[in-house]
Amino acid sequence: MSQYLLKRPQSYYFRFRVPVDCQRFLGKKSIYKCLHTNDDKHAEIAAQSLYGEILTILNRVRELNQRTRNKAMMNHMIMKGININDGQIIIDRIELDPDKKEQELALLNGISSALSVSTSNNQKSDKNLIYVKDIASKFIEEKVSIKEWTQGTKETNEASINLLFELVGDNITNQDLSFELVDKFRSTLIQLPPNRKKVIELKSMSIEQQINYAKKHDKTISTITANNIILKLNGFFEWCRLRGYIDINYFSNQTFKVKGKRSDDRHPFTDKELSMIFNDPIFTELEYKWDYQYWIPLIAIYTGCRLNEICQLHTNDIYQDEDGVWIFDINDQGKTKKLKNKSAERLIPVHQHLIELGLIEFTNRKNNQNNQLLFEGLTYYHTKGYMKVASRWFGEFRKKYGLFNLKPKKDFHSFRCNVSTSFKKLGVDTVKKDELMGHFNESMGEHYSDDFTPAEKRDDLNKLDFMKHINNVKGFYQNG
Repeated sequence: MSQYLLKRPQSYYFRFRVPVDCQRFLGKKSIYKCLHTNDDKHAEIAAQSLYGEILTILNRVRELNQRTRNKAMMNHMIMKGININDGQIIIDRIELDPDKKEQELALLNGISSALSVSTSNNQKSDKNLIYVKDIASKFIEEKVSIKEWTQGTKETNEASINLLFELVGDNITNQDLSFELVDKFRSTLIQLPPNRKKVIELKSMSIEQQINYAKKHDKTISTITANNIILKLNGFFEWCRLRGYIDINYFSNQTFKVKGKRSDDRHPFTDKELSMIFNDPIFTELEYKWDYQYWIPLIAIYTGCRLNEICQLHTNDIYQDEDGVWIFDINDQGKTKKLKNKSAERLIPVHQHLIELGLIEFTNRKNNQNNQLLFEGLTYYHTKGYMKVASRWFGEFRKKYGLFNLKPKKDFHSFRCNVSTSFKKLGVDTVKKDELMGHFNESMGEHYSDDFTPAEKRDDLNKLDFMKHINNVKGFYQNG
């Protein structure tokens, strides 16, 4: 984009030379626009947006010229006063043969529709003024209605949008948006304390008081958390741009640079740590209080599933398909099931060692008892699903072996890291690995896609070998 930017003492300018074949239609050889910013990054974003809008118009003009039947009238057509106001393309008027007013009006409407731009005939046209809060309601309503979001995704997006209103005001309109507003939001965001909605003493504080609290305790939200919020807002405002509410997505490319490795990344358990975990009496002597304490870690190390995906399993989520493959059906069917995203919905073959440990027999017995939920002792919570009790238990379990408050971080998610790392070492196909793990993959599109059958995935899944850590684990029914 640098070739379209011109630096002046007061501001950057956008300059675009109109292609020769379009100069006749646009009535000018170049387009020149002040961007009202001296910031390199902001100017680059604004220029990119304007460049895209102008290319769209030029392509549609060329297309209209190719397919119109009235070539003579097109040859007389000149768009007068093409301007860019706050990113919006406005054509002041279109001049045609003055003796053909009826054809002029018809073609004017056709051009306006084809170009999807304003043709005002000397009347300036601006974006309709609308409160961002009202646009946000439509955004959320659409995502929920088309079932693109899970409940958890809805809540995190709502929280990010509400934080924007909290920091810059809830009465902002689409015309108030600017790079300056985004800068204000970012600079305030990164000074906030972590868990501001959970720590009781922070809940009653103003934003200024919360920032002072963070300075006093020398602890602010992580760069990763701040970037996740900005990315949510980027998604919202990109939706706004595509639907014509705004012309520039000012939140594009506004994340903070992360220095070094992410400190809050989970890391896989080491061989020694896995051996400690699976040589606990829960597994070697079957000394558990609840059955989930035995099965959940074992399922995690042989599937890479997220904690709540395992905790919310129902008895009918484990079954044999038409090819005779036993599978975990990870889904969000039912009011109490939640998934992280659409890619998390997937079919995972049951590892052979889990079958040998008695998982299928365990599931069948639960079915015979008319149990819907696979594991006993788990309670549903609106915000955490079924995983809250299991998460608390595993946290206490980790303390027992000194696996708490470690750097790098180790928690239940570390099992997932172990599986992902093993797949990489085994050379498992990337798309197949992402299907098994429920990862988003660009080659799969936005939604989950079954590129491989459970039978095809089973061969790679059964390559996972943790026997050196699990060889002392007793089968679930081994004690009779």
